[in-house]
Amino acid sequence: MKKNAIYTSLIFITGLFFLSCTENFQNPLKYSRWEMYQYSISGLASPLNIQDTLFFFDEPELIYNGNQSTYRIYQTGSTGLSFQLAMDNTRFGNIVGTVQVQMIEFGEISGVSFSQLGNQNPYIIWMRKID
Repeated sequence: MKKNAIYTSLIFITGLFFLSCTENFQNPLKYSRWEMYQYSISGLASPLNIQDTLFFFDEPELIYNGNQSTYRIYQTGSTGLSFQLAMDNTRFGNIVGTVQVQMIEFGEISGVSFSQLGNQNPYIIWMRKID
């Protein structure tokens, strides 16, 4: 009985912690426009130029090259210095990568690895803010 009470208390406290973290989270991409301008496939030749436009609205709404899509962004780690960014229906399919806070603040996401589930060769992507 005592173990159940401790277990229940631990779940409650953990839930409160995650709820407070979520409430304080400020989405740094919300209402911003970006251009994906280069990509390469990990382990292959030099980057290729592209011109894909991304409009990030309230999560999960994303407009990718004029098409309705979705995205998710989560703060990773206890320091909050990086974000996990997942984007659906891109030219690369559904991809996810870890982006440093400074990159978003500076408006330049340079050479970040984005992976598809089950794909052994991640895409290296460059993006810049165009607002």
